[in-house]
Amino acid sequence: MLLFALIYITATLLATVMARPKGSDFLRDRSRHTAHKLRGRVASCAHSPSSSDHIFSFDSSKHATRNITDGTHAGRSYLVHLPTNYDNSKKHAVILSFHGNGGTSAKQEAITQLSNEGMLINDIGIIVVYPQASLGKGRDGENLEYSWQGAPYAADGVNDVDFTRQILDELTGHLSVDAQRIYATGKSNGGGFTNLLACTTSINTRFAAFATVSAALYPGTLPGVNTSDTSTTCDPQRVTPILISHGYNDTVVPYKGQLERDGSEDYRTPDIDEFAKAWASRNAKYAPTSSTVSPNAKARVTVKFDTSEPHTHTRERLSSSKKVQQFSLNNFGHCWPSKEGLDCDRASFDLTPANLLQFLEANPLEY
Repeated sequence: MLLFALIYITATLLATVMARPKGSDFLRDRSRHTAHKLRGRVASCAHSPSSSDHIFSFDSSKHATRNITDGTHAGRSYLVHLPTNYDNSKKHAVILSFHGNGGTSAKQEAITQLSNEGMLINDIGIIVVYPQASLGKGRDGENLEYSWQGAPYAADGVNDVDFTRQILDELTGHLSVDAQRIYATGKSNGGGFTNLLACTTSINTRFAAFATVSAALYPGTLPGVNTSDTSTTCDPQRVTPILISHGYNDTVVPYKGQLERDGSEDYRTPDIDEFAKAWASRNAKYAPTSSTVSPNAKARVTVKFDTSEPHTHTRERLSSSKKVQQFSLNNFGHCWPSKEGLDCDRASFDLTPANLLQFLEANPLEY
């Protein structure tokens, strides 16, 4: 009986094995099936901010601080904020906002209102990025402060243009970004650096438009107003939409400009009206018109601005091409305009939701 049982069990096992596909094919099919499932999971998480292999780790408030740990910009960081309705199936506009001298990413977020609920471009929530500057050499060489390239107190040899390029590469590689709606904004030293980005042809084509607030337009930021000073020449080689906001009572960066500070011409800055006019002239030079009109002839076209008062104590100048929009605020200092006075002085309007986002939305990147 025992022998009979063993024979029966062996026959049953052989029949089962023979009924299956050949071992190698069976294992191969299972392997392919598993790989297909894994590929599907990876694809579905490719741009998800919760993906485990993502360089960003977002908290419940939709914030993530990206600390760069290797490469040229090791030790640098930037803060990212996602809109509450971030949707990986949609392309979101991106705004980079650069803080002022001695500032921080967190302060820039607080004063600009860019991360507030309901901030939209093209009816979609915006991704906002607040880069952190590197430690500069300070105005007096002793009190070191975080500052951006282009200022006389920035660290020697710092390459914030390349740092910005890495930020853009990481954002577009890991988040769902609308490449035609990437913008740069900044205040004070960050505003001057924003102007440098706008003038730098190796990176300015990655931005659709720019905005400066109380910009510290030192020679190294290429303000391009004094045509006899070729070291400050700005030649973007494209039409460049730019919004400019400045207070008449700004004592840090005077509205009418300055020739020097404490005996140093490295701190000279232009008249803000002339700065806006220079941008309008450059835009006229690169405006898409008849091919028979030379760029030099375009540059000689008289630049016209329409003037209005959209807000109390605020003059607006809008170039005829609508690519340069300027806000000049009476009784207002070195501040980002907001009704609550989130930066310093109280304004009669909130610049970001009232005008900035509208201007940026109206100016996607034109190839």
